[in-house]
Amino acid sequence: MTCLDPLPLAEFGPAFRALESIADEDLVEMLRLGRADDAMRGIQDRYGRRLFHFVHGLCRETHMAQDVVQEVLEKVLLKHELYRPG
Repeated sequence: MTCLDPLPLAEFGPAFRALESIADEDLVEMLRLGRADDAMRGIQDRYGRRLFHFVHGLCRETHMAQDVVQEVLEKVLLKHELYRPG
């Protein structure tokens, strides 16, 4: 299992299963409120695999694609205040 594999949220109980149905705006609000672990888990679970496949299609190198995805997720964490819904 790598950091890009989605977590089986159902195994962690109802609080984590609820992350699957939370809107992107609410995940960003969770980041603003300091609930970074939960928010990033939801964002990674929702977009990590899709982003990996997109980047991997561009560079055709697995490790580079994983690095790019990690960098993107780090930017989401550090720059979430720039998010504008819509």
